[in-house]
Amino acid sequence: MRSDGIVEMLNRSKADGWEMKECTTHGWEFYFIRHQLDQNRTRNVTHIDVTVYVNMDDGKSVGMANGEIHPTWSEREVEDAVNRLCENAKYGVNPSFDLNHPSDTVKCQQETDPYDNARDYIHTLQSIAETDQAYLNSYEIFTQADTIRYRNSNGIDVTEVVPSSMAEVIVNARNDQHEIELYRMYRSGNCDSRYLKHEIEKTMQYGIDRLSAVDTPSGLNLPVLFSTEESVRIYDWFMTQIDTAYIYRGISKVHKGDRLMESDAVCPLTISAKRNLPNSSFNQVIDEEGALIEDRVLIEEGVVKSLIGPRRFCQYLKEDHTFNLTNYEVTPSNVPEEQIRQGSYLEVVEFSGFEVNAITGDIFGEIRLGYLHDENGITVVKGGSVSGNIADQKKDMLFSDSLTQYNNKSVPTVTCLKHLTIAGCAKN
Repeated sequence: MRSDGIVEMLNRSKADGWEMKECTTHGWEFYFIRHQLDQNRTRNVTHIDVTVYVNMDDGKSVGMANGEIHPTWSEREVEDAVNRLCENAKYGVNPSFDLNHPSDTVKCQQETDPYDNARDYIHTLQSIAETDQAYLNSYEIFTQADTIRYRNSNGIDVTEVVPSSMAEVIVNARNDQHEIELYRMYRSGNCDSRYLKHEIEKTMQYGIDRLSAVDTPSGLNLPVLFSTEESVRIYDWFMTQIDTAYIYRGISKVHKGDRLMESDAVCPLTISAKRNLPNSSFNQVIDEEGALIEDRVLIEEGVVKSLIGPRRFCQYLKEDHTFNLTNYEVTPSNVPEEQIRQGSYLEVVEFSGFEVNAITGDIFGEIRLGYLHDENGITVVKGGSVSGNIADQKKDMLFSDSLTQYNNKSVPTVTCLKHLTIAGCAKN
């Protein structure tokens, strides 16, 4: 059944409001072992996601239910599905809120050909210089263009095309004693050949260094530097604190005007929402609920200026003109990377896992590869862990005057946390 017919059925149903997102994906997938193509396939699929809202008799509550309606279903099957959603909505009751209304938008026209995008990935990966010591074991490439049409019962009807891609790469490094694998996932809008090649070449060097790494010494009391994608999790923590869903549920205690950093912080933090970042796979005009995405300062020199988050939680907190976060950018500091790298420090570039807990602010990561810089020079290390809490780091946190973009997040190239606990696994 065509989506226009589903809209007509929703309007005739017992739903007091509804949202519908129709996403048609045209994509390609390529699977390589070494550089030999193992298989490839194309995808052309359509998913229709529907949410219905039913007002409760108390006049203060609304029930909601969500489900997928398949475009191949008959009119009777769609009618049955819509009726079930309206019935199920009575069991998912929340305080009432309004859906988004139409606003003036500039449609985001993005030219993209998934096949050409995949070809760029293949050419880039096959151009990387390899040796017997470090090489590409395998890689998988996924490219697509999503034609997304969002409609709701308040009259929003916006269609945009959003390109996205992902490459999964396994790098092997070996010597006479053993061999290791390093896994990487790269996401973006279209292929950024220069960035992809640079990152994989770095990963190959990490693999070579890992073969000769020694155990991380115990008793280290040094600043810890983050210069890879793991640093994003540090800044993600600040984003969760200003998310209305976290605030409404009591996970975050932050409100507009509050300080997230001390007034005398070494590097006062400024973060902005961005409708567009170069080659992000989240460059959209509206968010998933039809709200207009804007360039907006969210945190300015450590002070909360605006909240973000789902529509209903924003309304519960009486915050209007908000939206779900898609892209963000940290304003660079005035501290050169060279200055941050002075003296002794531990730079960790590989973790078994690195997390910053959104509720407690606890930081933890197991070290797979790091570079210990001290009076003895540079020592490649492995093992042990770093831990701490973001509350103890914010005041003295340093970050560089240059940025690196990881898909939809542009963060400082180097971030330094000075008060983490380093647990080594070897005695000095």
